[in-house]
Amino acid sequence: MDDTIGRPDDDHVDLNHVSLLRMSYLTQQNRALIAQVQFADAKAGALLAVMGLVVTREPDMLIGVTQAEPFGIAYAVALAAALVFALATVFPRYPGKRGRARIAEGERWSWLAMRARGDDFAAWATGAETADLVGSAARSNVGLSRVIHAKFRMMRLAFAAAGVLFGLTAARYAGVA
Repeated sequence: MDDTIGRPDDDHVDLNHVSLLRMSYLTQQNRALIAQVQFADAKAGALLAVMGLVVTREPDMLIGVTQAEPFGIAYAVALAAALVFALATVFPRYPGKRGRARIAEGERWSWLAMRARGDDFAAWATGAETADLVGSAARSNVGLSRVIHAKFRMMRLAFAAAGVLFGLTAARYAGVA
């Protein structure tokens, strides 16, 4: 396989083909990033469902909270932490007006940028250079990767808190606590 194919200084490769390859790569990368967002949201949603089943199956686990029992307090704290972090995973991130304006300055690929630019997007898209389109898609993918990183960080914390919650549940069933 010739590793020089696709370089702009290569005389026998059309630059339009190189641009098409770049946009195809970025589009596929964008789809993979969106799949990762959906994966994180599905995992967090499943965790919420399992926690709901555990809590509704044995609601008396929380009774100790009102009696200041250490087990009940630990259980309530673990449950609250798991719920907060799981909800933070699935909660949509939507920047404020200034944040949207900053996004729209450098990229026009995402729906946030299109919304912030308004009618200007159509005019820009019809006259944009190939480099503008490639750069916009690449910056959008970088922004999406930041969202994914935040989602997975929250998901790790949710699973850690849920692990404590399930450990406490198992201890109560085993008669240890």
